[in-house]
Amino acid sequence: MLNYTQYLETLLRSEDMGLFNDNPYGLSNESFTQWLNQQRMYKRFHNSFTHVEDASLPERKWGFFVTTFKRIQKKNFLSSQFPNGFFEAVNDQGQVACLLPEPDKNREEKFRISLYDERGPRYHEVFHTRTEALHSIAGKYHYEPGALDALVGTEDWDRGLCTLGWISDGLTPLEGYQRDKSDPEVNRLFCSVFEQ
Repeated sequence: MLNYTQYLETLLRSEDMGLFNDNPYGLSNESFTQWLNQQRMYKRFHNSFTHVEDASLPERKWGFFVTTFKRIQKKNFLSSQFPNGFFEAVNDQGQVACLLPEPDKNREEKFRISLYDERGPRYHEVFHTRTEALHSIAGKYHYEPGALDALVGTEDWDRGLCTLGWISDGLTPLEGYQRDKSDPEVNRLFCSVFEQ
C-alpha cells in the first residue's frame, strides 16, 4: 500500500507539484477527492470519506483511479467548454481559433484548428479526431460565437491578407506594394506605410 506522497514519488513528482497542477482541464486534488470517494472500488479500501492526501492504496489502484479520473474529467471539460460541431473560440490576447473540417479530402486528418489574429490567418494544424483538436486548445481558448467575424473586414485584416498574398507569390511586402500600388485598394491600405 502506498500513501499519496509515496505514489507521487513513483511518478517522480513532489508533493507540492501534486497530481494535477500542470493541466489545462481544471483538475485538482479536491475534485479528485470528491470523485474518488464516490467510487465503489475505492470504498473497499476506505469506509469513510478520506481526502486523497490521507489515502493509502496499492500502486496499481492509484494508477487506475488517476487515469480513469483524468479521462472522464477531460471528456467532461471538453464537452462543457466547447459546443458540438464546428465553432470559434478566443484567447486572452484576442486571437481566434476555429475548429473546422479539413478541406483537403486527400489528407487522413479530418479536423483543422485555424488560428487568426487581427491581421488575418496565422497558422493551422490538422488532427485525426475532434478530441485531439479540442485538446490542443483546451485551457487556452474559450468558446465565443462570432469571434472571427469581429476581426474580418478591418484595415488591419485586409492589410494582413494582402501581405500574405504577396508572401505566397514570393514577394516582400514592399515588392508587393510596388507591383500592385496602381490598385486603389492596395494604395489605400499601404500608401501610409510605404509612401513616407
